[in-house]
Formats: sequence, structure tokens, C-alpha cells
Amino acid sequence: MSASATPEGYAGFSWIFALWEDVGMTMLAATQPIFTALNNSSSTLVFSVGIMWLVMIMLKVADGGMARGLA
Repeated sequence: MSASATPEGYAGFSWIFALWEDVGMTMLAATQPIFTALNNSSSTLVFSVGIMWLVMIMLKVADGGMARGLA
């Protein structure tokens, strides 16, 4: 098998294959602040929705009785 039969040897594209690791690291570094901001802003939202869900479950249990509410 010759060197040109490998994926890296086709049409001199070996430089593209060498860049993949750098592209992944650059994308990770570029999007990290965005995901940090989303995480910080959504944690309060998730907590609030969880509290509201708990209140709704408690109201349903109180309205229909413990056994009916849990079922």
C-alpha cells in the first residue's frame, strides 16, 4: 500500500487532519464562557421550577387525599 492510499495522503490534505485537535480545543475554549453563563442563569430557574412543582404536588395531595394524590 502506498502513502497516497491513506486518508492523509489524498490530494495533500494531511494538514487538515492535523488541525482537527486544534479546532476542537479552540471551539471548547470559545464556547466555555457561554456555557458558564447559561449554567449560572439557569440554576436559579431550575430551582424555581422545582419549588413550584413541589407546591403543585402538595396542593394536589392536600386536595384529593394522600393516597389519591400519590397514586
